Amino acid sequence: MGLKVILAHPERYPFYYHDFDEYKRIRDLGVLLQVNTNSLCGYYGKMAKVIGEKFVSLGMVDFIGTDCHHMRHVENLKRSLREKSVKKLLTSGVLMNQMLA
Repeated sequence: MGLKVILAHPERYPFYYHDFDEYKRIRDLGVLLQVNTNSLCGYYGKMAKVIGEKFVSLGMVDFIGTDCHHMRHVENLKRSLREKSVKKLLTSGVLMNQMLA
C-alpha cells in the first residue's frame, strides 16, 4: 500500500534503554524514527537525551519533531536549538521532514 511506519520519540521508550539492538532491529524492518527535539536537551530525562544523542551519532534519525503542548515546551524548544545534536540534525541533510508537506 506504500505506507511507511514512523515511530515517534523512541528515545522515550524506557523498556528498550538496556537493549539498543532492539532499536536497530526495528529500524532494520524499515521503520523510520522521529526524535523529539526536547529530548535532545534533557527535557524528558537523562536517558532520553542519551538515547536520542546515540540515534543522532549513529545516523538513525529520519525525522525531528516536538510534543509542544504548553509554553514550557515552547521555551525548552528554544533552548534545544543550542544543542549540538539538534544543530547536527538540522544541518545533516538527512532529515525527511520536508517529505511530509
